[in-house]
Amino acid sequence: MSDSFEELLTHIFLMVGVGAILYAAYLRLRAWSSQSWRKAKGTILRSSRVEEHTSSGDSGPGVIVKAEIEYEYRVDSKKYTGDAICIGGEFFTSFEGAASRFLRRYPEGKEVSVYYNPHSPKDCCLERRSEAWWLTALIGLGFIVFSNLI
Repeated sequence: MSDSFEELLTHIFLMVGVGAILYAAYLRLRAWSSQSWRKAKGTILRSSRVEEHTSSGDSGPGVIVKAEIEYEYRVDSKKYTGDAICIGGEFFTSFEGAASRFLRRYPEGKEVSVYYNPHSPKDCCLERRSEAWWLTALIGLGFIVFSNLI
């Protein structure tokens, strides 16, 4: 490979890594700031197990299992709906065990606490934490390390 192509790859991997780490920091900051969000009573409208079939190269077809949870809540007599379990998404719902735990924890019809941003009530979640931040940071770190090996 030419030096300029290697340099370009190095910069691309470095930028992707830094971007991923910045996004991970954003997720952590949102999880931290959500600790001051207000709480409303809500009801689970839908709690379902969804399978997505994939084909990923040599490993052949696979199945990703997700828990899809939808809930409604009221803020100042206005009705809202949400589907976020955690801040930034539920990375681990892609695994059968985690999806099953979410489905057991949030069955259809259950009354729940919904945490919402008082400045933007449609911004909500059921759990004020982020599952995806550490994996995003780890992937970013991997890209940065790999950029130094090119």
